[in-house]
Formats: sequence, C-alpha cells, structure tokens
Amino acid sequence: MTTQPKHSRTQALLAFLAGAAVVAAVALASRAWQERLDNPAAPAATGLADGPQGPAPHELARMLRQGGYILYFRHGQRQKWDSVIAFDVHELATGQDASQSGYRDAVCLTPQGKEEARMIGATLALGAIPVGHVAASPVCRARQTAQLAFGRIDSMHMALAHTPVTNPSNAQAFKDALGTLLRDIPIQAGTNTVITAHENTLRNHLDLFASGAAWLKLGMVQETGLFVIRRDAQRQLHMVRSFPTLGDLSSAAITLPLEPARGAASR
Repeated sequence: MTTQPKHSRTQALLAFLAGAAVVAAVALASRAWQERLDNPAAPAATGLADGPQGPAPHELARMLRQGGYILYFRHGQRQKWDSVIAFDVHELATGQDASQSGYRDAVCLTPQGKEEARMIGATLALGAIPVGHVAASPVCRARQTAQLAFGRIDSMHMALAHTPVTNPSNAQAFKDALGTLLRDIPIQAGTNTVITAHENTLRNHLDLFASGAAWLKLGMVQETGLFVIRRDAQRQLHMVRSFPTLGDLSSAAITLPLEPARGAASR
C-alpha cells in the first residue's frame, strides 16, 4: 500500500476547503438574489440594523405637495475656517449680527451659498411644494439661508444651533429643547414647515426619532441637503428620508419637458 506524502495530503485538504468555500459563497449569493426577486420592494442591504426604508424620492416629492411635513435643510455654503466654532459661540453669546463683523466669512454664507439659498426657494416653488412656517437657527449662515430662500423667518430657536457649540453643562438642555421644538413647531394645514439649520444637530440626537433614524446614520448631507420629518398624532417624530443634496430633491420634484422652456437662449 502506497502512503501519500504529507504535503500532498495537505494540498488536497486545502483544495477541498477552497472548493467548499466557493460553493458556499455561490449558494449565499443565489439565495440573496432569489430573495430580491421574491421581494423586489425590499431595500438593498446597507449594513444598518433597521433600514433605512421609506418612499422613493419622486413619490415623497409628490407627498410633500400635500403638506404636513417638516423639511429640515442644512444651510448653504460657508468658508471652512478651522476655528469656526469659536466664532459661532461668540455670535450666539453676544447676539452680534455676524454679517456686519470682521469674521463674517467664517460664519455667514459665501456668494455661492447665497445663490444656493435662493435655489432652495426656487426648487420648492417649481416643485409645487408649499411652505408655511419658516424657522431658523440663530447662526448667521442658517438665518441667511432662510431669508434668501423664503424672504422671511417666522421663528428663530437657539435649540437649532449645531451641537459643537454646547458643552456638558448645557448639552442635555439643548437636546430637550430641540425635541420639544420639533414636536411643537406649527405645521399649517396644506403646507410644510421649513427649518434651516445644521446637519449634526439632528445626527447627534438619533433617539429623538421613533423610527427612521437609520437615515441619519448614512452620513452627512451636503450643504443645502435636507431631511424630511413626519410627526404623528401622538407627536412622535419619524425620519422619512434624506435628500443628500438639493439636486436630489430638485430632480425628484421637478419633471422637465422635452422642449426647452420659453425664453431659453437659442444657439
């Protein structure tokens, strides 16, 4: 009887294990594909424990035309000063109008940011998405975003300031005030309430939401991106979806004709 060399037996075992791994991987992929075929509405895997799930962007845009939501926008572009928190804290602590200060470039909108703010208002108007109450963070760039987008600010709330301006002595109070604001802010019939503020104000408080917090775990929305929030009859908050950029909302809400609009420049 011939004895197989030890290294040959090891090679055979490794080959067998590699083959088994390939078979297992193919089986798992096949099962996952079949599950997608059986349930095409199921969201693709995201690595998040609870979703995210929600209406498709164009369907949500249609729903927004009926009103009843909170549209939480991140402000337009600002210059990225590393020391911006110091200037934000100074503005909020003193009540100074930062747009008239020497540090306005740190905390207020750039020329691009001002155009982006105006485009927020134009996008909602073209998309026939009605706006009711307009609220803003007291930080310069958020105030300017609301004013340029809608021509008004109906209420301003310190609780909407971004979380780095807080510290352990007041962070919980700011969080509680934010929750109360979102639960109580008026939503006028047939309109959506708009908030212009800061992205991390929501993302650092996931537990304010009874559902949909997975949308906040996807990462930052860009400047002028937004979150759509629903408030139920029990005043619980539900994150419906995020639009990472204003362009995402624009393409979902506005259906372009095949012919150029009247007045478009001709070549």
